[in-house]
Amino acid sequence: MERMEQVYDFIKESLFDKEWPFSLFEPTPRRVFDSMTAKLYDLGLVPQGNLKFKWEGDDPMEGEKSNFCLDLISLKDKIIN
Repeated sequence: MERMEQVYDFIKESLFDKEWPFSLFEPTPRRVFDSMTAKLYDLGLVPQGNLKFKWEGDDPMEGEKSNFCLDLISLKDKIIN
């Protein structure tokens, strides 16, 4: 069974700045997914889920931390047409 840690790892490997902390959450009702050992099924994210992405800490749009874009080229094999 897939765990939340695998989702975080997948997203982290797709970011240019892999060290900038982030969180994943459901907007309504607001529920932050920070338990890395939780199974996606137990969280109600299987067969489908909708997660939002949020940078943690200072605003990544400022200064040297502006390279927060996803590395879409590395995801090209995972994109479903």
